[in-house]
Amino acid sequence: MAVTPWQFKFFDVSQVKLADDESAFLAEVCHQSPPPVEPFSPTAAREHYLRRRRFRERLRRQR
Repeated sequence: MAVTPWQFKFFDVSQVKLADDESAFLAEVCHQSPPPVEPFSPTAAREHYLRRRRFRERLRRQR
């Protein structure tokens, strides 16, 4: 399983011996927060569904 950047916060990095570039990478990554979660909106969901449906219909017509 891949470790996502914000999971490093729960990981004691001081116990691990790292190369310089790796420790710089970890220091950079540990300050990032997880990606924001968009609140669900029914209108956006419906627009997305309609956009996908129009796209599929256009693909079908091209064949």
